[in-house]
Amino acid sequence: MANKSTLKPPWKKGQSGNPAGKKPGTRSLTTLLREALEVIGEGQKDPYSELLVKKVMKMAIADGNEQMIKLCWGYLEGMPKETKELNIRDQRPLDEPNKNNSVSKDKVVIEED
Repeated sequence: MANKSTLKPPWKKGQSGNPAGKKPGTRSLTTLLREALEVIGEGQKDPYSELLVKKVMKMAIADGNEQMIKLCWGYLEGMPKETKELNIRDQRPLDEPNKNNSVSKDKVVIEED
């Protein structure tokens, strides 16, 4: 098991690990990808973004690729929301912890045994 003292960051609590931040003008990978998709390739009449959509649709519809179907459906309808029901039998106030729960006023973390 690793020594916990070697896992601590070299900066003090409350101090940024990257004080200079990102260099001005730096573009994200998403931005670069979007810019590249708007280019019309040599010998093509459509931009890459349209070709990508056509390819994904072909894979989903003609090929029956289940992952592509889910991808298209997720973009059209949104991903389904996952809900969970939590039944609490313990009648103590949330700010009174027991042996398996760590509690703050706004958050309960339950550790599984």
